[in-house]
Amino acid sequence: MNAVIQEFEKRVDEIDVYFKHLEAFLEDDAQVYFPNKQTHKYKTPDPTLQKVLKANCFLLIYNLVESSVRLAITHVHDHVSNERLTYREVIDEIRLIWIKEEHNKFRDMANSIIVETLRNLENEVFNLEYTSSGISGNIDSRKINEFCDLYGFPKRVHHTAGDGSQLHIVKQQRNSLAHGNISFSECGRSYTFEQLIDIKVYVSRYVKQFLNNVSRYLRDQQYRTARN
Repeated sequence: MNAVIQEFEKRVDEIDVYFKHLEAFLEDDAQVYFPNKQTHKYKTPDPTLQKVLKANCFLLIYNLVESSVRLAITHVHDHVSNERLTYREVIDEIRLIWIKEEHNKFRDMANSIIVETLRNLENEVFNLEYTSSGISGNIDSRKINEFCDLYGFPKRVHHTAGDGSQLHIVKQQRNSLAHGNISFSECGRSYTFEQLIDIKVYVSRYVKQFLNNVSRYLRDQQYRTARN
């Protein structure tokens, strides 16, 4: 998970750079300098552009959330598969994921082969395949909790990360922008810079907590059944 967390931190740094420059751009006395112009080298930022730049924050933050969750789940699949575990060695949550994956394959098998597969189920070696079909544009705290239930991840989040409601706001605004339900200037007009800062902070803390929980899940091998 180290690589996943490092990628998360890299994206957080990118967002912080954007926010730093956005803050300066939103100052009442802000001026943009155009060194190649013969006249009017300084220009006051256009208010509409300021709103658009604020709306872009939702795209950046949502990208952080979705990419982090996708990379974490993909890593879990790879990690469990690389251990070459069998059905009886993994917890019920992982068993159910595998059965759902194999169920689609059963439709193309002869009945005799299905029976034989089920008979040998306990000794079947897991090779979890992961598709992100249920992720795109759909990640908020509710969806993250669904993943926690699905895989058996720890769900506890420190109170400093908030209750996850900020993730829903980010998902909602991102999807409204992506689908053209709201213009960028309309979205940006609805939020102050201070509100955007709060959203960024709470979302990044929440996602970092989720990644730490997944890391602990893998480190402690919580995907395995208890050993005698």
